[in-house]
Amino acid sequence: MKNNQSIIGLIFIIYLSIFTGCTVKKNTSRENLQSINKETLLTKINTYNISEGIITIKGSKISIEDNDAITNLKVNLMIKRDSAILVSVSSLLGIEVSRALILPDSIIVIDRVNKTYYKEKYNELEQRFSMALDFYQLQSALIADYHDNIKFNIDSLEYMLIADKGNFIISFSEISHKNLTSQTKIVVDNKTFLVTSCNYIIDKKDQEYLFEYNDYIGVDNYFFPGFIDMEFANRRSKIKMAIQHKNVKLQPNK
Repeated sequence: MKNNQSIIGLIFIIYLSIFTGCTVKKNTSRENLQSINKETLLTKINTYNISEGIITIKGSKISIEDNDAITNLKVNLMIKRDSAILVSVSSLLGIEVSRALILPDSIIVIDRVNKTYYKEKYNELEQRFSMALDFYQLQSALIADYHDNIKFNIDSLEYMLIADKGNFIISFSEISHKNLTSQTKIVVDNKTFLVTSCNYIIDKKDQEYLFEYNDYIGVDNYFFPGFIDMEFANRRSKIKMAIQHKNVKLQPNK
């Protein structure tokens, strides 16, 4: 069933961290551009540091546009950083249609529509769904937390200059956990220090992913994106998604 394939595809788009070898735009001849050193940037950029805590996001709304067909769903998320992401996908009437436990090395899926269950490694998922993202990329994308990704990729950076529209633009390449070379660009607002977008291209697979963030929600001195626009494109197709988060909570480990 096409709608069911879209739902399962959603899970692996949602399984939809970042990479090494950083270069940053510089223009020392323009005195009107402000600069910031990496230590200050890493201190100010929005980050979630409760490593033992659980992020719960309930009642999010998702719209998927695939080949001119639009599917609207609800999703609940539980995220234990660097360990697991639990995804429950339901119809607008609240009936669960699929559930997935996303782990760093594999994904376990319950498909309630077709009454099936399976566990697959990421290379198997890539063959089935043509998705080259890994667990850590998904984790960063879902909560717009690229602090560690930037930290590990700007060791040689002395200064970053504000772009013309008031953003820090950080570009780098890295070999991901799936041994794929990726090109990444992260845009950080120079006033709020919140990530406004992340774009990365996986050259070998001819795939491009774009995440744009708006309407941040403040929770316990951290800000989660209230609205995420996603776009996935490869040589065969393009899928657009929009996800709206409302009920975001931080909880102790359990």
